Amino acid sequence: MTDSVKENMFHKIFNIICNYTKNVCNIGNLIIKSDYIIFLPLLYSTFFVKNIFIKIEFGIVYSYYLYSYRAFYLERIIDDILIIKIKIYNKLYNKYFLKKKDDFILTKVLLYTNLKDNIDVTKYFKTNMYNKISRSTIKELYEYKNIPLEYNSDIRLKIFFSYKNINYIIYFPYSKNINKESEEYYINYPPYSEKIMSDYRNDIIAPFHTDIIKKKFLYSLFSIESKNINTIMINDIDNIDLILYFESIKTPFNDFGILYNVPIKLIWALYENNIDLENINTFELIFLNPYFDEDTCELKVHNIKLSGNQLNELIITDHMKDILRKKNEYIKNNKNKNNDYII
Repeated sequence: MTDSVKENMFHKIFNIICNYTKNVCNIGNLIIKSDYIIFLPLLYSTFFVKNIFIKIEFGIVYSYYLYSYRAFYLERIIDDILIIKIKIYNKLYNKYFLKKKDDFILTKVLLYTNLKDNIDVTKYFKTNMYNKISRSTIKELYEYKNIPLEYNSDIRLKIFFSYKNINYIIYFPYSKNINKESEEYYINYPPYSEKIMSDYRNDIIAPFHTDIIKKKFLYSLFSIESKNINTIMINDIDNIDLILYFESIKTPFNDFGILYNVPIKLIWALYENNIDLENINTFELIFLNPYFDEDTCELKVHNIKLSGNQLNELIITDHMKDILRKKNEYIKNNKNKNNDYII
């Protein structure tokens, strides 16, 4: 029997068994990928053909057939294995890594060299692995842009990001606006994560109070009393557009950067929103919720009100200043204790 006769005979056997297995496999709408139908006759012979001699002969002929087309089927198998591997990897990555990373998404970073001038450093920021942002980060960016660092109190990073699908902005000033006793201050990067927010909710992130009875006082201030802005007025006239911007710079902590020692100067927010600084007589921000004054046992308006010559002041209410004072007292009394998020 010549090779061509054997091959023709095998093709006939193959087509008969293949058509049979297709019909069997289609029962119950089970769809078998056509590229792998060629393996079904071999499986059929292995499990259903009882004559050992027919099994051996069929196996020899079938092996010859597979060997003849080995390049095609081997390539298909390798491709499909790679596809399956990629799908499994993507599924695991999305489940355990991507979902967590998507909580914080960096969109843009601007480096302000003074009140007005800025440089887009987003690309450099994304291509370098940071685990914290500090004054050294700003120095590094100056070197990258090959510009001299001429100190002024308005040098700052303006970081645009989204957290839990809400857009925010956090500033990082080069000058030590609050904690002047600390030579080096920083914020973790990313500054907000599920763990950080969970610690914050449980009073781990900012244990600034020494009175155990007032354990939830800080969280109440920023999560409730500072959560919603009711009104922003310039020269006693409502400015609705500014409310949206100030909601974004409050950050997920509702603190205007205070809990990270990176507060915001009022003049930055106003200038960046094209407010005419020269004609401002008064600025007032009023939160929706009042706060309870324990000394006077009264509900008081939670607000910040500044005159036109106070635009370089920080965005911070008197009530927040009281919390900050407690924080500084806590830091002085607990210098040897570690805190993962707040310096």
